[in-house]
Amino acid sequence: MRKWPLISIILAVVILVSTTFWFGVTPKSTLVEASNLSSTPDFFAQGITILQYNRVGELTQEVHAEELKQNQTAQTTTLSQPLLIQYQDNTSWHISARSGDIVSKSNNIILSGDVTAIKDQGSDTSVTLFADKIQYENKKNLLTGTGNIAIHSASSNIKADKITLFIDTNQLSLEGSVRGTHENAK
Repeated sequence: MRKWPLISIILAVVILVSTTFWFGVTPKSTLVEASNLSSTPDFFAQGITILQYNRVGELTQEVHAEELKQNQTAQTTTLSQPLLIQYQDNTSWHISARSGDIVSKSNNIILSGDVTAIKDQGSDTSVTLFADKIQYENKKNLLTGTGNIAIHSASSNIKADKITLFIDTNQLSLEGSVRGTHENAK
């Protein structure tokens, strides 16, 4: 009578093993599905500072970010809380936003979410630009802003739908519904 419990246990194990193989329970070949990998960064880093110098060793640009995520497939680098500082002569531009993308091919930077650009020339000559989105074209040294554009300085308060700013020449182009005030310096 002791054979029956042993035979029933062996029979249960055989049924369990054969059922497992019958229904094809096979482990996944990879730990993560390929579709999930396409949107993940190739690498990431925190507390980033990138410095760019010209040929004579002068600092021309700084890029700071809380976090950087590089995605080679999309050819973009995503920045969290970016701050871009551009130096030229005795002037500097400080541009900050909630997020930013550096496009690998062109090295352009697209900043979005509460974008603020401050032109600092010292003393009372600063200008502040607000926008929903700003694209900085590195080769042309050009800023293009869209969405809720507002420019504030000691002598001006201007609003527009779009702004194009040529940093090298200090020329400014406003488009859309442009409105505001500007007082000439006396």
